[in-house]
Amino acid sequence: MNGYTCSLEPFAPGAANVVAGWASGPRELEDWASILETPLASDFAAWHADPDVHAFVLQEADAPIAYGECWVDTALREIEFGRLIVEPARRGRGIGALLLQRLIERAREFAVDTAWVRVAPRNGAALACYSRAGFERVPPEEQREFNAPQPRDYVWMRRAL
Repeated sequence: MNGYTCSLEPFAPGAANVVAGWASGPRELEDWASILETPLASDFAAWHADPDVHAFVLQEADAPIAYGECWVDTALREIEFGRLIVEPARRGRGIGALLLQRLIERAREFAVDTAWVRVAPRNGAALACYSRAGFERVPPEEQREFNAPQPRDYVWMRRAL
């Protein structure tokens, strides 16, 4: 992918400070993680405390260049990809698409049938990336139902695995 030799690796707590610095300002923090302040290592630990949350980094030359989580619901045989972010200097180069591809490959190991994403409506780059990867928006009535308990409205997308 554009000359990148990358591997998807389990998130190591030592990468928290690097990943935390990738979001530029409150708007991007809110779009990325529904927070308004830069997360601390303890925030990452809290996010990963749930045994159904699996966090990964896409690495190149042992340095993280992208981050994402898989939230697994084995009972429903579904997975949601959350908190995907790419190092700012590497955006617009296909790294987000590569991260998503690798997460989809990893999702198959969890024996799930459907993958989900929820996206801030103003995040056009993410919406386009997910569409290119085969995710489709849910119908408006289903989206309203999913958004009802949320603190903000999202665009909900899914694809079969």
